[in-house]
Amino acid sequence: MWKSAADVGRMPQNAPGKIYFFRRDAQGRWFDDTARLLSDTTGCISPRKAVVADFNADRKPDVFYACHGFDGEPNIPDRPPYGDHQRLLLSRVDGRYDNIKLPFVGYGHGATAADLNSDGLPDVVVTNTSCQSSEPYCNPDAVTNSVPYVLINEGNGRFRVDMTRLPVAVDNRFESQQYWGIYGLELIDVRGDGKPHLFVGAVPESFAKGCTACAKNGVMLNDGSGYFNRSPMVEFPLLRAENGDYYGGALDFVMINGSVYFHHETPGSSTPRMAVRRIDPVTWNVTTVLERSGRFSDNAIWPVWLYPTSDGRIQSREVNCDYPIRPDSSCGFNIAVTP
Repeated sequence: MWKSAADVGRMPQNAPGKIYFFRRDAQGRWFDDTARLLSDTTGCISPRKAVVADFNADRKPDVFYACHGFDGEPNIPDRPPYGDHQRLLLSRVDGRYDNIKLPFVGYGHGATAADLNSDGLPDVVVTNTSCQSSEPYCNPDAVTNSVPYVLINEGNGRFRVDMTRLPVAVDNRFESQQYWGIYGLELIDVRGDGKPHLFVGAVPESFAKGCTACAKNGVMLNDGSGYFNRSPMVEFPLLRAENGDYYGGALDFVMINGSVYFHHETPGSSTPRMAVRRIDPVTWNVTTVLERSGRFSDNAIWPVWLYPTSDGRIQSREVNCDYPIRPDSSCGFNIAVTP
């Protein structure tokens, strides 16, 4: 578990978070077990996603944190540039964890892990929308100029950047990279053969007011050897709400009953709208399984994560909601899915 600065008291907005481990006792109650497992509890600024995998092949779970740094307006006094170091919790022989500040800086809004080069170690694909300059919205130390990158796992907490596995941007100018604006990535093995495809959630041009450099929502196909640039990306068709607004970037790809689901929304409109869509991994056809308009009962405009449940449903978790979310609840949603 990770707590942000806002969770632990009145601290600067750009203060790093703190990492906690919690354990459940025999009575089912959770207690803080951090001291037994972790000495350095320092986190990054704005951890966006935790990816759990066995990164050092010792049959114990490790955690890769995608971090995007302080997310605020450039005119805030003393704010750091967008982006932060990605971070790794790596298991040790004695059962404790090392907290590793990785040398890869960027606006890591998302990450996903799978073995791409068949060496038995999970590799990582990381998003980055930070540009490499001294401009207020940029970070000169960013690994890439506003495009995702692959980290090949070399074991023992070491990774190397591999820019050969994803499509190459047209050139190095911020405004001309044809797949800029990717905020969500998920490697999903839809075929069950250990060769996952890369599902992409981006900011489509129609939604981003004419951004011709923006990527589409879609899937980059694995050629069988962990490369995703040897055939065109399958683009998912845009969805338009009843008021004419386009839905934005795809988020939270999850697989259940042989299909992949995601959600996206129309933030910024006077009446927020969101949709859940289903992807057929054989034909790549996309259908809409849920649309709703208006804020949730906790005033949120879109759901917090999607996840599949053991009884064949997809559920969202909303802040300040009562759990479990009932099927008729107006706070989040819980829908049945079919193969």
